[in-house]
Amino acid sequence: MRMSPAHNLSDGQLVAEVKRLVRCERDAIAQLVVHLAEMDNRHIHLAAGFPSLYAYCVEELHLSEYEAYHRIEVARAGRAFPRIFRMLAEGALSLTTVQLLARKLTDENHDQLLSAAAGRTKREVQELLARHFPQPDAPATVRKLPRPRPMVAPPSGHASPVVVAGGVRDGDLNSVQTE
Repeated sequence: MRMSPAHNLSDGQLVAEVKRLVRCERDAIAQLVVHLAEMDNRHIHLAAGFPSLYAYCVEELHLSEYEAYHRIEVARAGRAFPRIFRMLAEGALSLTTVQLLARKLTDENHDQLLSAAAGRTKREVQELLARHFPQPDAPATVRKLPRPRPMVAPPSGHASPVVVAGGVRDGDLNSVQTE
């Protein structure tokens, strides 16, 4: 890969290049998850000697565990709902927002949820999902903590004192060295 020197670019050229690179990155990510979805569908990782597509992505492609897990989850969601691939390529959805939506998408709700999530941040998609799938409040619970157990004195003949709730035990004050 040839790295272009960014320091030689004018401000306008730098901004234009960054925007171009973002478009390329979106397209590459969309293409990657499309291809991972097809590899998953064909179980190619098994023929390559890997027990899972995740293992293939981590060990063969050297993706981080995080990258592998999320790209596979997005690939599977995209296989179920191909509109996801187009929205990723367009930048309307990110890997993170698709990953948040993936487990909630159904045949009945995917069009509505994908449209509502388009162009939204992670936080906004979390709020969208909370509105569509409200959860009951967690019950407030208070429990009594067990009483601390007193420490047991060491067998006789042990030189160091044992400190327990209430002080030094067995009159071992003489063996406590003061400085």
